[in-house]
Amino acid sequence: MGFSPQNTLVLTAAELEATSLTGLSQLLNRAAANGIGDVIIEVDEMPPSVVAAVTERGMRLLAGVTCFHEHGSISLEDPRVTAPVGADGSLRPRLEWYVGLVPTDEYVVEELIRRCVRLATTPGVSGLVLDFIRWPLHWELEAREVGPHLPPASFDAGTLAAFIRWARSVGVELSEAPTPERLLGELLPEWTDFRCRVVAEVVERVSHAIARTRVALGAFVVPVPSAQRRETTGQDVRAWLPFVDVLYPMTYHAILQRSPEWIGSIVDELRAQTGLPIVPVVQLTAAPEFADPWDWGQEFGVTELADVLQHAGAGGPIATFPGTALGATEAALLSQYLASGAIP
Repeated sequence: MGFSPQNTLVLTAAELEATSLTGLSQLLNRAAANGIGDVIIEVDEMPPSVVAAVTERGMRLLAGVTCFHEHGSISLEDPRVTAPVGADGSLRPRLEWYVGLVPTDEYVVEELIRRCVRLATTPGVSGLVLDFIRWPLHWELEAREVGPHLPPASFDAGTLAAFIRWARSVGVELSEAPTPERLLGELLPEWTDFRCRVVAEVVERVSHAIARTRVALGAFVVPVPSAQRRETTGQDVRAWLPFVDVLYPMTYHAILQRSPEWIGSIVDELRAQTGLPIVPVVQLTAAPEFADPWDWGQEFGVTELADVLQHAGAGGPIATFPGTALGATEAALLSQYLASGAIP
């Protein structure tokens, strides 16, 4: 539909809940005055007061949509919700705040589609951005060069049955249900293709469900190389091309313990693969007042943030996270970058 993304402010539901309407207005004023035109807010229901606060400033509002992660009424405590199972047969444990859900769970998918339609038909919403559109993985920790590495999930009965049906449909005959060892060994190419197909089909279903609204559809992307992204998350962005308008790689350099230069490599690869608009989401801070109690990596200052902006934007739009960290200093630096295309 020819969606042209602008520089973007990203706000989580928790940030919105902790921010008064006055505080939100001040933040939006600062963002608008310093070159930001899009605002992504991840909520299950978009409050009219928030819609008005964004649109009255001439900014576009996009609804972030939590897909396969606990939220609202969708919880593993509900017996209708499938719990992710690890390769050893045990339930995948909570890691920090993260509790992933299973993309083969039709109960979760149907609720997701209803929610997408509801948000897409909310007056003032210009687009949806799918978040947690992947198989369970807390990539902020598990994709680091060092740190905890949990096996891919999920090996629950429903997913294994779905894999067998899919395998037979593409000519792979299985005499018995494959073990996780086989799936992660000799059958890994087929297992990966299946997991990518499952996620792509959800993206397609959402796209078709909201087609009449004509709002844009985007997705947050795990910031790892393509082969690793397919294998660990099931995100095959090339399979999404008929359905999405823009991609937002979550290039949180400090969280992943990477250099600012690394951001450009992720952006370049996605642009080459898809030809879509790519808006990297940059990490503004790792300061404890924003990160606590989670591990957001080493704190960094203005000089490093300037380097981040330079490598992320390369003249194109960028997104900032966490949105509430866009203070006067960060906004001024962003404005400098946008005015010149580079940091002095």
